[in-house]
Amino acid sequence: MRHVRQSVRRVVDPETGRSRLIKGDGEIIEECVSRERHKDINRLATAGDGAEFQPYTNLAKVFAARCLDAGLTEMRSDLKPSAGGKVESFLRTVEECGIKLQEPERIRPSYSWDMHRPEKPWEVTE
Repeated sequence: MRHVRQSVRRVVDPETGRSRLIKGDGEIIEECVSRERHKDINRLATAGDGAEFQPYTNLAKVFAARCLDAGLTEMRSDLKPSAGGKVESFLRTVEECGIKLQEPERIRPSYSWDMHRPEKPWEVTE
């Protein structure tokens, strides 16, 4: 049995100040950069009041809008968010903007010589 890639698209870590949507073969589909991530003064000025999450939510909104404009509504995320962290804030905002962070099952082609040919998950009404 040959190996079949399940994921076609995935999200890459925004901790670096970049959000990337990457195809399974490594091609970058969409990329957003937060310039605010590199400003130390922003982090110092907003220490403790919760505003340090603002660049991550803004980045997530722009990233989700670009993905939706391109027709990409489902993708996989390998990020491990910590409770109450910035990555969790980023992923929550992406989901709130309409992106599903779980890809659907891949439909494998069935051939005439296959012993089991499952039904398609859609209905044809003509």
